[in-house]
Amino acid sequence: MREIRSSGGMRGRQPADGPAGWALLHIHRSAEDTRSMKRSLPPPLWRLYCASLGSWLVCPVWFWQAFRVRRRTVRLPEAGGPREGHRDGRGDDLRIVVVGESTAAGVGADNHEEALAGQLAKALSGQLGRAVSWRAVARTGTTMRRARERLAPELKGVGADVVIVIMGVNDTIRLTSRRTFRQETRGLLAEIHLHVQCPVIVSAIPPVGQLPALPQPLRSALGTHSRLLDRELRLVAMLFT
Repeated sequence: MREIRSSGGMRGRQPADGPAGWALLHIHRSAEDTRSMKRSLPPPLWRLYCASLGSWLVCPVWFWQAFRVRRRTVRLPEAGGPREGHRDGRGDDLRIVVVGESTAAGVGADNHEEALAGQLAKALSGQLGRAVSWRAVARTGTTMRRARERLAPELKGVGADVVIVIMGVNDTIRLTSRRTFRQETRGLLAEIHLHVQCPVIVSAIPPVGQLPALPQPLRSALGTHSRLLDRELRLVAMLFT
């Protein structure tokens, strides 16, 4: 996971005049700093472009494979029960909100206590020894655009000390373009900023290319695309204004 730091330039400290900026990486960087950050992002973009070209040459094959996988895949329901909870501990609650797609929605778990948000709260409470309250704002099949339009508004009036965003798989399998993904990611972070003033942590996109359930060459094609989108995610996290 990657934390987008304070737009006010603070790094883990609270400014004297109010709460820290909502977790966007501060933007006081020179042009050379920006170029240096882009160069540091693996894997090299030209390699991904070459891999992507190879994938497109066999696109009729993996479109057919995608159709078969979609028909055969068992669709599990989201976790049931309340989408918020509390873990006892010392002091005031650490309030966490998990925003995202099927992982955050608890697909495969019986309830949200056993899903990501509940288990994250349990781990934090155990490690920090303090009370933790949690909330899951998530839907299966959500893309960045849908998260901006439907999920982010649910944060209105919600108290939070940290927001965790887990997105990208659905944009990968829908072959969302890099440009659109970049724009929608910026839009989602901006929409979150309208409703909460706290740090935001953005998770990396899972390595879709390592899923054994996907046949080749479909697996390689989606793996390449997920790395391309993950690169855009990193850039937005570092350069968002």
